[in-house]
Amino acid sequence: MLKKNVSTQPIHYMPYLFWALIILTSILLLIEIPHQDGPPKHLDKVAHALIFLTLSYVGYTAFPKRSTIVYLALALYGILTELLQQVLTTTRGASIYDWYADIAGIFLCIIAISLFKKRLS
Repeated sequence: MLKKNVSTQPIHYMPYLFWALIILTSILLLIEIPHQDGPPKHLDKVAHALIFLTLSYVGYTAFPKRSTIVYLALALYGILTELLQQVLTTTRGASIYDWYADIAGIFLCIIAISLFKKRLS
């Protein structure tokens, strides 16, 4: 009986996880939110950065040979979600600073992956 290589199994499912996270992120970024006193504004930017760091890492793992395309597509996706918030919602609006936070998350992922690869070699 052939023994399965367990370490490569999650990679097989990463494209599905990537697209599921894109759908979930789209829903979360486009739902109406009531006006209220919420967390400080900078926490929203941290959340954007963490979301896009996660999307970048999962995208890199899902499509390692197309990572540059994944990063560029995520940057465009960030712009698109901001524009859609402005057009499709009444309680949200486009923010260039949210997009900057998205880009920061993508760059943090690129830096972390580069440092990890450098450390391995």
